[in-house]
Amino acid sequence: MTYVLDADAQIAAARANLWRYLRSRRAWIRMGIGLLVMLAIGAVLGVAIGEDPLWWMLVFAAEMAVLFPLIYGLLYLFLPRRIRRLVAQSAIWRRPVEVTWSTAGMSARSPHGETELAWTDYHGWYAARSGFCYHLYSLLQRPAISGRPGLGPRRWAGTGAARDPRSIGPAPALSRFARAGPAR
Repeated sequence: MTYVLDADAQIAAARANLWRYLRSRRAWIRMGIGLLVMLAIGAVLGVAIGEDPLWWMLVFAAEMAVLFPLIYGLLYLFLPRRIRRLVAQSAIWRRPVEVTWSTAGMSARSPHGETELAWTDYHGWYAARSGFCYHLYSLLQRPAISGRPGLGPRRWAGTGAARDPRSIGPAPALSRFARAGPAR
């Protein structure tokens, strides 16, 4: 199967991910802890200024009851703008990807190279209306590249093989590394 991940598909996946998070136990625990902290602040403030602590606890709880939906509502509303900007900045999202899967795992091939991952390599997945969302975290740890001259993202950025994500401007065309094909 070959496809291009367009902005609309990514927006649908990001919104599904946000809704999934908001329904999760972890989100409710974090919001509950935030509410408890605000109640404690209200109680301490009420005692410190010599007024009824219950009143100040209710004031701070009401603020949280307004702030949580406001923050997550704004995040939901601004997701399309943010994702469309990210897709426009990165040329990788505009290139076709060929995906195949089996009981062992999934592989993806694009003009940049090929990736094969076993299902156990993924951090998690879930089914959304827009498709299946797979979570895979990548990190290049500093100890893995320290003491090895010539290796590291800063050096690669100078060759055109990698870009600093903070840089502004259009994504470059295929680098000389991508044109050479995947490393074997």
